Amino acid sequence: DVVKRSGGAAASVSDAEISDACGLLARTEGALVEPAGGVVVATARALARRGVFARDERVVLYLTGNGHKGFPLEPELREPVDADPDAFVAAYPEAGR
Repeated sequence: DVVKRSGGAAASVSDAEISDACGLLARTEGALVEPAGGVVVATARALARRGVFARDERVVLYLTGNGHKGFPLEPELREPVDADPDAFVAAYPEAGR
């Protein structure tokens, strides 16, 4: 009721939509987000499908967490890395030594 009175909008999304949104961010933006970030993107997609946003409206999504701290929803997005430190550095050169 408060959302409607304030002129806002809300949507609910499924776990599958959240997982898909996390994968979308990883594939298109290189961002590994926690599930809460996937909720933000999945909800924005649901609202966009409902026509809540104007075509020329700029929409900003604020994602604060990252998927490095939690259980990843998209394990296939990460290729296994051998436990050998040299293999790790080869896979993630930015980690350095």
